[in-house]
Amino acid sequence: MVSEKAEKDKEIKLRAGRYVRIEAETRLARVDEEYDLLRKFSIISI
Repeated sequence: MVSEKAEKDKEIKLRAGRYVRIEAETRLARVDEEYDLLRKFSIISI
C-alpha cells in the first residue's frame, strides 16, 4: 500500500493506493482484486 505522503514525494513517483503483482506486472489493484485478497487471507488462522 502506498500512502498519500509517498505520492507527494517527487522521488517515489507512485500513486496512492494498494498494489498487486500479477506475474511480472505490478499495478494498482481493482476493487474486486482487493476484496478477493482480503477475503482469502481473512480465512487463514494462526
